[in-house]
Amino acid sequence: MYVELRNVNKAFGKFPALSDVSFAIEKGKLVGLLGPSGSGKTTILRSLAGLERPESGDIYIADKRVNDLPAAKRGIGFVFQNYALFRYMTVFDNIAFGLEVLKTPRKQIAERVGELVALIGLEGLEGRYPNQLSGGQKQRVAFARALAPNPQLLLLDEPFAAIDAKVRKELRTWLRETISKVGITSIFVTHDQDEAIEVADEIIITNLGRIEQIGAPDEIYSNPRTPFVAKFIGQSETLSGYGRLKGFAAAEGFSEAIVRPEFVRVFKSGSEPYPHAVDSGVVESSIFRGDAQELHLNVAGMRVIANQPLDEAKFQIGEEVRVLIGKLFLTNDTEVRLVENQSLKDDNPVYI
Repeated sequence: MYVELRNVNKAFGKFPALSDVSFAIEKGKLVGLLGPSGSGKTTILRSLAGLERPESGDIYIADKRVNDLPAAKRGIGFVFQNYALFRYMTVFDNIAFGLEVLKTPRKQIAERVGELVALIGLEGLEGRYPNQLSGGQKQRVAFARALAPNPQLLLLDEPFAAIDAKVRKELRTWLRETISKVGITSIFVTHDQDEAIEVADEIIITNLGRIEQIGAPDEIYSNPRTPFVAKFIGQSETLSGYGRLKGFAAAEGFSEAIVRPEFVRVFKSGSEPYPHAVDSGVVESSIFRGDAQELHLNVAGMRVIANQPLDEAKFQIGEEVRVLIGKLFLTNDTEVRLVENQSLKDDNPVYI
């Protein structure tokens, strides 16, 4: 493994920022650290960078223990969420800064900066200053500056947080494609699930200073291993009375269930294809999401959310509807279990 944390612990006063954190990352992977505020993800990043020193545990980069190495000697490139560009330096000089510090010959600096300017697609803008650039352009310059000294590991701290939504989505694709071209092992911090799922090869989910789950985005989304992950990932609603739903008997030891919009189908009363498997519900609110109608439903006294495609039936607030819930995640304090609606026949052609 190229990057490893082994039983790392870090506290700030009495607050345990990291508790026995261990994980390993393969060379060339793009990994997302995902979790709520205060979950430990930024402390992990800063510990890797040498900006925080763990109380115990070991950190390895390229098979070398780096606990005692200063930040400047770890071979790390760092991209900050606020860009941290030098205001009075041009694009060229910002990118060249790290190479200047290393006393790289001017010819090599010019060649390297030229390569990176082409990589980030800003040819012709080398002479501009940061205040003459858009947010997306600034972030590309910050990315190129971090890559200039050829680091062995790239760390990105919420790299898209300061950028508007449309540009942020474009940069996600750009970042993934660019890192794939460069082939550098990279770790980025985010609290945005969509960002982590779309960009990362692998996601590390943190909570209260611990690692909850590590895996590919589709694996984590489809197979949450802990109750926290089941509730945190996706647009989840918690149901305390799931045993009242058609096709779901209350399971011993599982007091709650998690339902996601993709588990739910909504039909006009009288048009439901499987009456024995559906529940009655009422539309409490509706939100237009551009590509879908988001319905907030009351089903057996519980809140359920469904995303209704715009080319299917439209529903009004207060309308009585029929609701088919295809599956649920049952949870307790330590376990997650996926269960399906038992009222649906094995040859049921409805896909949830």
